Formats: sequence, C-alpha cells, structure tokens
Amino acid sequence: MFDFGMSSRDKWHLSQVEMMIAPIAHSSGQDVKTLARQFFDSTKEEAVKRMGENAYIENYGEKIIAKK
Repeated sequence: MFDFGMSSRDKWHLSQVEMMIAPIAHSSGQDVKTLARQFFDSTKEEAVKRMGENAYIENYGEKIIAKK
C-alpha cells in the first residue's frame, strides 16, 4: 500500500493511474489507492516481462520499428 522504495517515475505513474480510475473505484465502492496499486503492479510486472529494462524507454516503439 505504501510507496516506499518506489522510484519517482513509478510514483508518478501510480498517481496517474489513481486519477484515471478514481471514477470507477468510487462508483464501485472500492478504495482508489488499493485498486490503482493492483492495476499498476500487474501492468508493470507484465511490461517488465515483455520488455525487460526497456519498459520505461520512451522511444521503445521507434526502436522496434527500426529493427524491422
């Protein structure tokens, strides 16, 4: 639940997720921070599995296109 040990980039992404899902969480009666953290953790885990350290590279799409 706490953000200890998270990078500033992860904290920023998590705050963005919280803002995006707030209406959904409120309408379903769920805690925004808990739900956002679940979404963030599962999405980051999936991204790291697929892209490794490249998960946060901003020009990753361009690098994929360049390789093809």
